[in-house]
Amino acid sequence: MTSTIPEHEALACLKVLVALMKADGKIEPSERASLEGAIAGFELGAMVTVDSLLDAEIDVDAELAHITSPEARAQTYRSASFMVNADGRKVPSEIALLDRIAAATDVSSGDRASIDRVFVAQPKSKVAALVDSLGSLFRRRS
Repeated sequence: MTSTIPEHEALACLKVLVALMKADGKIEPSERASLEGAIAGFELGAMVTVDSLLDAEIDVDAELAHITSPEARAQTYRSASFMVNADGRKVPSEIALLDRIAAATDVSSGDRASIDRVFVAQPKSKVAALVDSLGSLFRRRS
């Protein structure tokens, strides 16, 4: 199934994820690769590059306000959660931003718990889970 998330929401989600990537002060190679894959999988125009997103000053609250559809809100939280867990450790700055994303996207506590269980129940590569999650968000519409 391909995504029906509008391009402007997909771009806003990418910006939120970039802010989350920056929250711990270090961009992990797996995070950068996931961002590259997301951009390549969704035609956002030549002006949207990994470097342009990483160099941008991002107003997380403004970007979250652009994410209005239920599908985009749910996918944004899922992707953010996978991003936080990608390197196997959560730092307080990431947790705080993830909490803000959860509040802005209206994710229920039950959904949060279900997503959190993915990382407890599946010892497989968290990077693979992150790539899968981001890929589903940015697949071209048919």
